[in-house]
Amino acid sequence: RYTSSVHSDSRRIRHRQPDRLLDLVHRTKEPMISKPNRCEHRFSASRHPDYDECDLCETFHSRVAPHPNTIYGPDYWSEKHSHSTIEEQVYNVDVHTEGGVTKNQFMLDLVASANKGAAIEIACAPGVMLKHLKESGFHTVVGLEFDGSYEMVIRKLGEHPVDLVFGMFPDSSSKLPDGGFDLIIGMDVFEHSHEPERFLIECGRLLTRGGMLALMAPMIGDAPFDERFLHPVEHPFIHSESNMREMLLDFGFDRVVFSRWTSGHESVVAIKL
Repeated sequence: RYTSSVHSDSRRIRHRQPDRLLDLVHRTKEPMISKPNRCEHRFSASRHPDYDECDLCETFHSRVAPHPNTIYGPDYWSEKHSHSTIEEQVYNVDVHTEGGVTKNQFMLDLVASANKGAAIEIACAPGVMLKHLKESGFHTVVGLEFDGSYEMVIRKLGEHPVDLVFGMFPDSSSKLPDGGFDLIIGMDVFEHSHEPERFLIECGRLLTRGGMLALMAPMIGDAPFDERFLHPVEHPFIHSESNMREMLLDFGFDRVVFSRWTSGHESVVAIKL
């Protein structure tokens, strides 16, 4: 089980730099796990000019997504790249409501039954979810973020001492212990992964048996899909719910449940077997 060694707000864990890892992004790297369920993907041209669509499961795959090191850096959260600023992100996750519920509260309600031991948030900027996790009872909270330049703002908005790990997930978490965590949360991050299978496999490694994984991402299901979330530069995959379910089952999860905060912000919760 992961035990924090945080003694002050100066705590920082730095692993290998992301740029040393990015040569892995476009390699075909098949996990050493059988494929009894998940789709083998048969992509063909879609109605969207920059995406192919799987004929079998309706997952979209971008043909133009660049290497992440051309996108994710110290000025990512800025108007320079037509992104929200950190201040706007705080509003988006902790003030704005859909159906009377903020994005953070929606996720906290989904994971309310998780054991209050150790938790991870993947892509933790701006940091306010780290605060909520600590205040909801988790004794240890770890935030993963791609760029260390956000450390000060994450610590300020997170308010409580937490461990921070910088680098591109799933490589950045390689030194965290097997089965050391009771909860992993990732909001608006899974659709950015060029290696979704490795992403889920690493989540499974980090979670203890009975641990909970909760992801929010645009997913294609029964409800109408808002195509503005087909962002081919930053979203290399838009997964169908059916493919998400089968990947999770293949990688050692069960009790897979889908829900939706609002269009383009679908969620899935699964339990590690």
